Amino acid sequence: MAAKVQETENKKASKARNREGERGQWWPCETTDTELRELQNEGMISAHWSFIRDTVVPKPGAGEVVMTKAWVERGLSLPCSEFFLSILNTYGLQPHNICPNSYLLLSNFATLCEGHLGIRPDVKLWQFFFRVKKETKDKAMLNCGSMTFMLRPGRMYPPHDSHESVRYWNAGWFYEKNVSVPEIHDGLPKFNNEPPEELASWSFIPSLSLTPILEKAARRISWLVHDGLTGTQLTLSWFTRRIQPLRYNARLICAYTGADDQLRATRHDLPADSLKRRFKTLVKISRGQPIPELIKDIYTNDQCPPICFGRIRHPEAAGHVRRLRRRRLVRLAASAGGCLRLLPVDCGRDLRPARKMYLHIGWEKSTRCHHLEAGLVLMFSYLGEGDMSIKVFDETHCRRHYHGDNAEEDGD
Repeated sequence: MAAKVQETENKKASKARNREGERGQWWPCETTDTELRELQNEGMISAHWSFIRDTVVPKPGAGEVVMTKAWVERGLSLPCSEFFLSILNTYGLQPHNICPNSYLLLSNFATLCEGHLGIRPDVKLWQFFFRVKKETKDKAMLNCGSMTFMLRPGRMYPPHDSHESVRYWNAGWFYEKNVSVPEIHDGLPKFNNEPPEELASWSFIPSLSLTPILEKAARRISWLVHDGLTGTQLTLSWFTRRIQPLRYNARLICAYTGADDQLRATRHDLPADSLKRRFKTLVKISRGQPIPELIKDIYTNDQCPPICFGRIRHPEAAGHVRRLRRRRLVRLAASAGGCLRLLPVDCGRDLRPARKMYLHIGWEKSTRCHHLEAGLVLMFSYLGEGDMSIKVFDETHCRRHYHGDNAEEDGD
């Protein structure tokens, strides 16, 4: 009995070694009808799929592209999103050149931009946060999984906790009919079974100061990290709602309305046991531990605050402006988020010269103690009889009015 057990273990080890020897290349197709029909029934892939079991190298026909189960599970469906295509074009890649865990990073990034920031994911913002790690064997670039996206050191970004690798993902491939989006894009590029050539974009680090909205997006992301947002929370946001972030959608994820929303691949939620089993293939979860609770969720129903706003100068008002207690201002500014500091600014000639008011609130990047430009504007108007109107113009375009007891003499 012991000899048979040992023989079985030796066969498994030998098979694993043989597969490891093929790292970076296609493995003979091991896809099954059951797997693909399940993906089709869940709306993750179309009905136009096919495969030939044990085929060594993919050879898609006219109008077909190569897909893998691992990519679909990590958020890619056809037609693909403009963001995913822009990643392929910017880095000169084929889909199979990207390691599967980077698909999860891309899906989470799209969810972060669309669900928390209310903007389309942008390649420049992606390049600001992520660098390229080349995957090689004997100093030669691999074909399958040629590169991995890695977070740049020092960047404030939701921490990612995926598995280190996805074993044998290059055996779960199949063909699917390519899908274009009229007047948007022509679908995935034609299949080319070659490793990529390294481009200048692989080492390019954009300056966000040239694009104010992306600079503001990076600040908001920094605050979200301080507030506890993680990669696991981002994955939960789209995975539990059955949204494929790398599929083309005319609407942003923050426009999601419910089970009948067209953003979903299917109206049906996963059963609890299936949800846990599948989620554990994406994210590291300790044995015996439940799926984390979704605490830092995305915005829905078009409630996501815009990150772009116009700077507003202090009002040209008669009379004078009082100053508030510092702790009161911090509470008033809480909606802006981030680590805040107050900057005293001279009121100007139209107000009492002896008075100052806290007009701007700045953002503090605690990792390097670097103070960024103000992201919030407060406007004060003295109404007389001890009353003061305080208008808060923040990134949510929200105007809040405080009167009476909210106005206090500065005693700090």
